[in-house]
Amino acid sequence: MRDRGLCGALGLILAGTLGNFYDRVVFSGVRDFLHFYWFEWPVFNVADCCLVCGAGLLLVQAFFSQHAGEPAPAAQPEAQRAEVAEVSS
Repeated sequence: MRDRGLCGALGLILAGTLGNFYDRVVFSGVRDFLHFYWFEWPVFNVADCCLVCGAGLLLVQAFFSQHAGEPAPAAQPEAQRAEVAEVSS
């Protein structure tokens, strides 16, 4: 599941980046069209939504992906990694 979250986040960031890049190349500027009149909020587009949601998912994945009590792979002692390598061979 961790890889799906990372792929989803990076996919949204890539989609938003490519959408804004396309607008910049074809129309010489990014077109913002979602404007809500009933309250003051910045004007944005779908590509901006993808960028913000992707960055948010990436942050959530980065902060909450490690399970409590499970050490990171780099934090394991060298002897323990050697035992795991010998057992899996």
